[in-house]
This record gives sequence, C-alpha cells and structure tokens, in this order.
Amino acid sequence: MFTRNFFFRIAFMNVQLSLFVFHILLQGIVTCNDSWVNRMQQV
Repeated sequence: MFTRNFFFRIAFMNVQLSLFVFHILLQGIVTCNDSWVNRMQQV
C-alpha cells in the first residue's frame, strides 16, 4: 500500500513536471512566432 501511494505520487509529480515543461516550451514557441510575425510585418 505504501509503495503504491509512493508510486502514484512520483507519477503525479512527473505529470506535473511534464505539463510545466510543455507550458514553458509552448510559451517560447508562441513568443518566437510573435516576434517573427512582427519582423515580417516591419519588412
């Protein structure tokens, strides 16, 4: 029982970490796209 709770806790932390990294990557991609679009509009 203890090992099962421990495993679920680690899995939940891994999911949260993956979502956090995915969110940061998504923000970076959106920021790069916005700057690229602004650069294209200026030219």
